[in-house]
Amino acid sequence: MAYPNFGTESGVTDISTNETSESVTSQDGLQETDFCLHLTKTISKNDETLTEFGIAASDAGATLNSLTAIITSAEIVKEEQVVGPHRKPTADYETEGGDTPAQSERLTCADDIKWKGYRTTIRIEGDGTKPATLSPGKAVASLKIASATAETAVIDEANLFVTNRGQDENNTEFHRWTAELTKQTAADDADTSPLISSLTLFGDAGADVTDESTHFKLTITKRLDQNGYLTLTETAEIYDDTTTSAIS
Repeated sequence: MAYPNFGTESGVTDISTNETSESVTSQDGLQETDFCLHLTKTISKNDETLTEFGIAASDAGATLNSLTAIITSAEIVKEEQVVGPHRKPTADYETEGGDTPAQSERLTCADDIKWKGYRTTIRIEGDGTKPATLSPGKAVASLKIASATAETAVIDEANLFVTNRGQDENNTEFHRWTAELTKQTAADDADTSPLISSLTLFGDAGADVTDESTHFKLTITKRLDQNGYLTLTETAEIYDDTTTSAIS
């Protein structure tokens, strides 16, 4: 009897994978044929930190809750900003007048990408009086939000800009407010991913990503909730740079 193989990672980390292709259509008379232009694979990995639960109280102190407000949820998203990817023909189609492609082949592959930097977006929901520091258009010099069980902040960012704030004053129990803050961070080197060294779920130095392709875009999300564990989601959008035309 045969049994499936189970890797240790799948028992610890929630993993989802999605592959999409962009196609080009050739029409001859009334007959249409689709050919694969290129492939993109998106891998998301999720994990919970069981030692960090809830959100620091409004009176926990400036190093744990710098807003001194009741926070019901807080999320920080760091998303790479890229130019590209640039693509070139795969090996079988680098010269004009080559063979007609089969539908099991790719016409192009990624051969360059530039990292401009990454955008940080923080979304906060809370109860009670909305913090005056979160007025739209205001600059926030420092923001710190920790879980209820930790001594260091999960969200610890400086030089943010408030882009949006909302208030629900019709709620029958509490006034609910929301806020969004953002900032841009430039890349030190346009040829190097600015977030690759921050990955923790994709192997040593992001090897699970770079083993697939050297052309990719990363997003890292951390989320705190009043009645949940700290959750970490890392997503890699990977652009196929295999020069062979065969679809693997």
